[in-house]
Amino acid sequence: MPTQSRAQRRRQAQRPSQRPERSVGVGSPADVTAPPAEELGQAMPPLAPTLVEPQPAAPRPPRASRRSGQRAAEPLDYSQDYASSRRDLVRIVVISIVLFAVMVAISFSGLI
Repeated sequence: MPTQSRAQRRRQAQRPSQRPERSVGVGSPADVTAPPAEELGQAMPPLAPTLVEPQPAAPRPPRASRRSGQRAAEPLDYSQDYASSRRDLVRIVVISIVLFAVMVAISFSGLI
């Protein structure tokens, strides 16, 4: 298996532990009895199993509703900007057609 990239290692480190929560049952550390406080020479708090309930992650809204705060961009009208370019291109096409017709006429006339 190839080694992980830096980004993969970073994601792995940020990912929460995949191990399931242990439940208190037979053979768990909560079943072990502590020695009396008098033997240790200090007062100990009683051992009580503490279970932490994992809080479910809030469901993510669909993409469309997440972007609802953004305004839709209005389409820009570039027809005014390119009107002069369009006129020039039409003029070029007309001149090229006229020149091509003149070339064909000269070639059939036998002047050259």
